[in-house]
Amino acid sequence: MKAREEISLQLVSAVPSQGGGGCNCQVVTGHVQALQATEKLHQNLQQAQDCLARFQIAARECMTPLQSAMLCIQAFPWIPDVLAVFNCVAGDKEAPAVISHCGPAA
Repeated sequence: MKAREEISLQLVSAVPSQGGGGCNCQVVTGHVQALQATEKLHQNLQQAQDCLARFQIAARECMTPLQSAMLCIQAFPWIPDVLAVFNCVAGDKEAPAVISHCGPAA
């Protein structure tokens, strides 16, 4: 998130003002910097989305098919927030250790 904030600040500071008109080096440089910041922001968001997708896939492997189906039904019409579910389970001291069978078999 911090990297995304820094990139957003670079983007805002790079965008040239609309006043003045004409073509000068500062305006062109500002547009190039804005384009570079936009590309960095795109890559940052893509990495975050890929990470979340990998986490959701791994989390679904820890659930039985019935648990996964119930999660989808209970979250409908929204996409289930698997991270929130796991945080709730981890915070519940009386809950059974449901994560004990996650990961590759040893």
